[in-house]
Amino acid sequence: MQTISYRITFTTKVIIFELLISMVGLCTGFTWNIYSVNKKWSNLIYPNVKVAGINLGGKTMEQGINQLEEQIIAPKLNEKITISAADKVFVLENSKVFTENNANAVINQAYKFGKNLAPLEKVKTLKTKPTEENYNLNFKINDNYINDTIKLISSNINKNPVNASIYFNDDGTRIISSDFKGIRLDEAKLEEELKNELSDIHNSGINIEAPVEEIKAGISDDVLSKVNTKIASFSTAYINSASGRASNIELAAKLINGKLIMPGEGFSFNETVGERTRERGFKEAPVIVGFEIDSGLGGGICQVSSTLYNAILRTGLSSSERVHHSLPSDYVPLGQDATVDWNNIDYKFINTFEYPIYIQAYTENRHLIINIFSDNSLTNKQYTIDSKVYETIDTAPRVIDNPNIDEGETVVTQRGNIGYRVRVVRNTLEKDTITNTEIISDDLYSPVPSVVSRGVKSVNRQ
Repeated sequence: MQTISYRITFTTKVIIFELLISMVGLCTGFTWNIYSVNKKWSNLIYPNVKVAGINLGGKTMEQGINQLEEQIIAPKLNEKITISAADKVFVLENSKVFTENNANAVINQAYKFGKNLAPLEKVKTLKTKPTEENYNLNFKINDNYINDTIKLISSNINKNPVNASIYFNDDGTRIISSDFKGIRLDEAKLEEELKNELSDIHNSGINIEAPVEEIKAGISDDVLSKVNTKIASFSTAYINSASGRASNIELAAKLINGKLIMPGEGFSFNETVGERTRERGFKEAPVIVGFEIDSGLGGGICQVSSTLYNAILRTGLSSSERVHHSLPSDYVPLGQDATVDWNNIDYKFINTFEYPIYIQAYTENRHLIINIFSDNSLTNKQYTIDSKVYETIDTAPRVIDNPNIDEGETVVTQRGNIGYRVRVVRNTLEKDTITNTEIISDDLYSPVPSVVSRGVKSVNRQ
């Protein structure tokens, strides 16, 4: 078998050598290119990398920070927020709204994008148009400043509603003051709206109409217009009362005068008149304590509660709490008194009408007059009150031997009182015809025996 030998010519060798040199050069150039590109971008933010929508590609971290500062941060902190509320304008300064931002952290994030790739992958990212990468710039909100501002707005615009008021002069003329609506800032809603606006850093020139709610008055002048007629009246005299008792009656009358009781609302004499103290102007005067007359602060105001009780009886309303005295009173018929004692005994009633009622109480020439006003439709019915004593109870005197009194002599040490059982009836009249009769009360005024001291001291007779 013949062996064929091949011989590489010089020219071929030169060509192969040149090819090898070219390949080495190509590889070296490619490697150098990768190195050069990566080196160029090693301290720069990669292309198409954005912070808050601003393209920072090709910027150093410092340049990126400066650009954010110039284009977003500084302008944002120089802005102001306007809040309009109830015809008033309040301004918040963004320099106080925002305490800090994440610019340094987010620039660091932007800078690190792509830096962890392999060298060749970095070049591919840099040479090809990379996908847009966007990082958010955030500001931290100063909650204390926001809350303080909202509280300031509330304190400046919040207004409580004012109820309509009514007053009757002694001559019966009526004066009604109109109601006024109140307004109140919805603090939670304003805070939510404000923070929503602040969450977008590109929002500028923020103007907010503060959410406020209108609050209607509980008592309107339309409601009080129904109080237009005197529906009942009662008066008692205190002509012979001592000055202290007279003063207490006049003071208590002033305290209940002008009292308005709305439909369904209750009245309490003790709550309305208040505690009977010297500091409040009450004076010492005779009061009934048990079955005896004593002296106490506020003596005499039971005449006011009893006069009011009789006026209310003549409106058709019923009492929810009423207690008679232990002894008969001389200023009202038997069974028509209502005693009161602070923190103990009260006189109360509930307005069961569909209209408000107004109490007018005043004194004139040592007479106490109480008028009740309400809607004129209530005058379709009239009421008469009848007291009937159906039992008189007498009692024998209680005799006590007294060794300090001479035998045969007697001294009355306690005056006695006859007892009574009395029934009070209310008649309802419509067009002068009795349409209803009801028992209002059935009271027992217990008899009080007189106490007589009988002398048992021996007397020497000559």
